[in-house]
Amino acid sequence: MKQKNKMSKRFFAIVLVAVLTATTATAQYCVKWDAQAARKIQARVPLLSAVVRVTDADAVAQQVRADGWHATAVSRHVMTLRASANYVRRLATDERVELIESPRTATALMADARADMEVDLLHRGDGLETPFTGKGVIVGVIDQGFEFRHIAFLDEQNRPRVVSVWNRKGYNEGIDGEPTTDIPANGDGLSVEGHACHVSNIAAGSRIGENDYCGVAPDADIIMIPSEFNESEILEDVRYIADYAHRKGQPWVINMSFGTQMGPHDGSRLLCEALDEILSEGDGRAICVAAGNDHLQPVHASHTFGNPADTVSLLLETGAYGALVDLWCSTADGERHLNVRPFIYNGGERDFKDENFWADYLIEDIDSRNQKQNIKVGLPVSTLGKTGRLGLQIVGDAGTHFHAWTNTGYGCFAQSAGEDFLDGDSRFTVDAQAACADRTITVGAYVTADHYTNAGGSVVREGYGETGQIAAFSNEGPLIDGRQKPTVSAPGSSIISAVSKYGLGFDKNGRNIVQDVHRGIKHFYYGAMSGTSMSTPQVTGTIALWLQANPHLTHEQLLDILRTTSRKDDWTGTDAWSPLYGYGKIDAYEGLKCALQLANPLSVVSVGGSSQPVTLRKEPGCWRVLFNNTEPSAYISVADVNGRILLAQQLANVSQGQEVIVDLSAFAHGTYVICIETAQTSLTRKIICS
Repeated sequence: MKQKNKMSKRFFAIVLVAVLTATTATAQYCVKWDAQAARKIQARVPLLSAVVRVTDADAVAQQVRADGWHATAVSRHVMTLRASANYVRRLATDERVELIESPRTATALMADARADMEVDLLHRGDGLETPFTGKGVIVGVIDQGFEFRHIAFLDEQNRPRVVSVWNRKGYNEGIDGEPTTDIPANGDGLSVEGHACHVSNIAAGSRIGENDYCGVAPDADIIMIPSEFNESEILEDVRYIADYAHRKGQPWVINMSFGTQMGPHDGSRLLCEALDEILSEGDGRAICVAAGNDHLQPVHASHTFGNPADTVSLLLETGAYGALVDLWCSTADGERHLNVRPFIYNGGERDFKDENFWADYLIEDIDSRNQKQNIKVGLPVSTLGKTGRLGLQIVGDAGTHFHAWTNTGYGCFAQSAGEDFLDGDSRFTVDAQAACADRTITVGAYVTADHYTNAGGSVVREGYGETGQIAAFSNEGPLIDGRQKPTVSAPGSSIISAVSKYGLGFDKNGRNIVQDVHRGIKHFYYGAMSGTSMSTPQVTGTIALWLQANPHLTHEQLLDILRTTSRKDDWTGTDAWSPLYGYGKIDAYEGLKCALQLANPLSVVSVGGSSQPVTLRKEPGCWRVLFNNTEPSAYISVADVNGRILLAQQLANVSQGQEVIVDLSAFAHGTYVICIETAQTSLTRKIICS
């Protein structure tokens, strides 16, 4: 019982000064941290939200609801809770309750990091032509800044392809919304630029005649969830999408283009446990998470103490919202090995203040999940003043190691500050939230172009590296426990996609606007953004294609596909895994081939008998013909414009996922025709050899 009371006190202490920030560079999510303001919010809002580990989530959640409070069992052992402080305190004494965590919460803030690309999305970037378009697959997007009826999410009859919307705006203030299939005609009301609209279109935007900016899976069913980014709410969102897909009998993939540096970076949060449990419940499911965009800033620092006399210090450059540091001892034994004294650094002098001052701005405890000592310290701009900076003086036991993180917006670690100040770096910066779960797919970003021409005719350049190189902002792994994240990389620099006209600060003549599409009196806009927020939906959409081809792909199979088919080049190197690129650059075609080969032909959504029984990958010097289904026979021929057959191949007993390479290297310059005939169909395409 004593342990439960200690757990409860820790829960309330963390709630009081909830600190959270998220991905930076292009999409950065953060909340202005101020201890006094947090207390005022706590007094105004009568309900606390929490993530709770219990022996039986269904039973405890049912009891909580019977008592008149909100609870959702998101997995066998994890539930979310919204109730009064007194009720949460009382629940902490229940023998079925093992741990109560306060959920981290964020709001969205877009940084000015836009760039340019010539508009080849992943599934078309290599000349890939396929009948797999995500049809029958659910793509869920949890984000902020939707335009629900943007033309990018309508079908050819102007009907919404969005099958459900659940607007969670107000969750942090105790407001509950309800999912709806009556798709709103406006935006989500969250005060952010149209990040969610851009992300959703990359993953699953519709084809429209005026441009070629459609998504990777343009026929997928879409669920949009405008989010407050509270961890409790995120788990409820994922549970809702999984349950909706189960009722409909559809595979699903969720996009999460948000995250934070605040946390242990070891997957020990209940959020990670619950996500892994949900992803373990069956096949045909995936969650893709952005690695984050902090790599341009020194948001990480670490040190190993050689002897007890060692003293080191950290110094933070003040950010727009103040200064914040989250420090974790690496020793997981439930003991304190670090002595930390914060100070305000001004004019070369260290002002250590007294304990009463720091009572509002410092939390130190032993984390009950990973048994590591954790110290959080934060100061708002109003306390630091114009020239003050936050510093930490640290003494540790011999051999003790620590990691510390901060977030852009809350400063970064000073470089070459002299004295005993440690330099910051950008190592171990993969998102500390959902990306740390074992079964999520974490995505980095690489550069595909360095300019675009906007609607005003101006060429916009904002380089993040050379074409093919990892984008300068893309975060670096591994996790601190050595697990290999990011999983894979995808295009994320200067991506053109749909933009919400309801977004904060939207300007139809803005620098990033590329196109205005008219439908009667309605206007729909497309523009450029960059970040791992943009590379992640590239992977989300690609996995939707694979899940259409093989709805029963397991997590292990998906991971194996990414591990074995992702492309290597001079930038990625030849190592099996890279801390920047993951297993390499995602390859939609090779992954599709593998997904088809892994499928039971009877379980695949059949495309046989359609106008295209094959997938074509068109490369210089050869075309690759991939059979989408088993075929009793097939005939491939290449003829010149006069009808003379130059190449022919007869096939029998064609297996699903079988590939035939048509070698064009010996063909003279000119135009040719390739014909692929099966028992039921015939497909003809023009080939130009140059």
